[in-house]
Amino acid sequence: MTDTIVLKAQIRAQTKIVITVDTSRVLSGDTRGIFMIDNRAEVGSSNEGTLELSTKCFAGDYVSWLVNPIDPDTQDTVSIAGFQVSSGNVFGGEGSPEPASDDNTYWMGRAFNQGSTTYQIKLLINGTHVIQWDPFITAI
Repeated sequence: MTDTIVLKAQIRAQTKIVITVDTSRVLSGDTRGIFMIDNRAEVGSSNEGTLELSTKCFAGDYVSWLVNPIDPDTQDTVSIAGFQVSSGNVFGGEGSPEPASDDNTYWMGRAFNQGSTTYQIKLLINGTHVIQWDPFITAI
């Protein structure tokens, strides 16, 4: 484990986003098998359980993303292959999400700036199947 990953693993995120993937459904081409939820409903997050999660957090929050298969018995693997900001500047230059685990199932960033950001997240299923979409995050 690299020093950066160890350091990030020691930081506790205030805003936690979990992505659960029904791998058999997604591998058959149905993106309705991806479910995003977070721990910020009381702050105003919306669209939980969909691809279009709209997370609300506080400026300064550490934000984590954890991805896992809905059925671990399938032996399917799911990892985060990358993030790209489409619009907005919530993360600033220093807060962009980065891997925080060796297997890329856990990433962490920091919402430095108030405002809204649309970002693309890219997942890798079984090391070969790529899927990406564009959820939202707003820092207040």
